[in-house]
Amino acid sequence: MNNVRFGVLRAISDGANDDSVMDYPAFEKMAVENSVEIILELLKNIKGGC
Repeated sequence: MNNVRFGVLRAISDGANDDSVMDYPAFEKMAVENSVEIILELLKNIKGGC
């Protein structure tokens, strides 16, 4: 509506029940690492496409 570009990166840890196979600190570390990798790749593509 306002011509403002944005993106959302979201990590979902589990199904909000007791079936999680990973504890939250381990998930958080993995989510941060994956998010950084995705954002760096996105920035490379944006820079290369301009």
